Amino acid sequence: MVTSIQFATSKKDKKGGAPTTHWKSREEVLSFKEKFELADIWQIHNLDIMRFTWKRTNPEIQCRLDYFLISDSLCPNVFEAEILPGYRTDHCMITVRISATTNPRGPGFWKLNTHFLTENEYIEVIKKPIGNVSKEYKGHHEVDKILLWDVIKREIRAATIKYAKVKKVRSRQKECNLEKEISALEKEIDQQNLSEADKKSLHAKLRIRRQYMEDVIHY
Repeated sequence: MVTSIQFATSKKDKKGGAPTTHWKSREEVLSFKEKFELADIWQIHNLDIMRFTWKRTNPEIQCRLDYFLISDSLCPNVFEAEILPGYRTDHCMITVRISATTNPRGPGFWKLNTHFLTENEYIEVIKKPIGNVSKEYKGHHEVDKILLWDVIKREIRAATIKYAKVKKVRSRQKECNLEKEISALEKEIDQQNLSEADKKSLHAKLRIRRQYMEDVIHY
């Protein structure tokens, strides 16, 4: 069983505000864990780390509200549990990666990303195969025009797929770098005994990085 919970059950999962709240709900969650033999997988993988998934700056309150509960029998198959920057939300994203055997996916259907048509780099890329096909069949008046158009489309498709793969790698690299920067900033903010000036500076940097992340994801 894999289920998600949004509730702080431990004092170490909260910083600021009332130390403990909602006792009855807390007991319900703990009872649910015990009944179905579930484990807080992030805590298992990060025993000595204090991280939070929700923050409020005024007043300053931080909690690890979001987490996965996973069957004890499934825990050995989990090889990663992370808290990552959220997207357009005041909560962080939580992830688990579970080792499992799956059937390989096929190539699926190809569809042109029409946004490429606004990019000068892409326009130059597809000009080359169009020019090559036109040159190859120049003067061959016996060639069916519909067949020639199909050949051009095939070459454009091949060039587009290659272009999209390169862009995806670049975009993913940008996203990974931003995730690391945001995660590092959040860890700094989570530290104890920061001055108000340091907190303000870190929160400003965090907002800028999150905006960059939104731009990359939206693109």
